[in-house]
Amino acid sequence: RQDPHIALRVSSTTSQRYKDAALTFITYCHSVQAYPETAADYDMWVLEFKNDPEENLKKSAFSYVIASIKHFFPHFKGHLPLCRAALAGWEIAHMPKHTVPMNDAAACLVGAHWASQGKHRLAAGLRLQVTRGLRPSEMLNLEPADFTFPNSLLNNTTPALVVRLGTRVGTKAKHEQHIILQ
Repeated sequence: RQDPHIALRVSSTTSQRYKDAALTFITYCHSVQAYPETAADYDMWVLEFKNDPEENLKKSAFSYVIASIKHFFPHFKGHLPLCRAALAGWEIAHMPKHTVPMNDAAACLVGAHWASQGKHRLAAGLRLQVTRGLRPSEMLNLEPADFTFPNSLLNNTTPALVVRLGTRVGTKAKHEQHIILQ
């Protein structure tokens, strides 16, 4: 049983991904009648799981299996050298498939369609995301309380809208950030 405070270190989405990854690994272990107990056992069996041709494991799935083991067994962190070496080697051979970012004209067109369908906030969010380079999760996690509008009572010559990022969930930088719109 996992400690409830350790479980709070990750979001519910990440927790579910860890559970799914752990379930596929445990299912594999059950199918080959392997019952790992120590960190060294897990290290060896995760590598066997990765190399099993029937599993056809992708790099991201392998990473999630390792991360799930470290999450559910925090004392195993730093004790999975074979997995760490395999992942480092895979990083060298892996050619990531980067997506092409949406340009400004396409964002305006899609935003106009969404606005005409009554999805004004989503259209404005897309425009904010494209112009300020936000990650999709950062944009989707924004709430009205994250926006600080300029106070017109102050003699502010350049009013700015301040948007707080990562107030509840966090950002890739692991701390709250903000963007300013003039």
